[in-house]
Amino acid sequence: MFRLGLLLIIALGIVAAVTNPGIDDHKRIVYRSLPGQIGAQGLMAEISGEMLGSLDLIPLTYHNYVLFSTTSFRENTMSVGLLTRVWPTDADMLPERR
Repeated sequence: MFRLGLLLIIALGIVAAVTNPGIDDHKRIVYRSLPGQIGAQGLMAEISGEMLGSLDLIPLTYHNYVLFSTTSFRENTMSVGLLTRVWPTDADMLPERR
């Protein structure tokens, strides 16, 4: 039973490492979520999110931890990715306007 559990853990680790999302996946999700996080809604928010997704406006830092990955802007974590999926973080994590 111990060997089966160990093999299962190793297999899950390999699957997580192989399917870890890249920087482009993170950028696309972060840029699509920004208009909604700053209060824009509706069609204009979707259009602006699509337009931002093709540009490189925010210098995101990509962190690859083999089993999962994150992106950050300054000290704030902007997204978390695992198993080909990427999730944006809360709006509270956005940098404040100055």
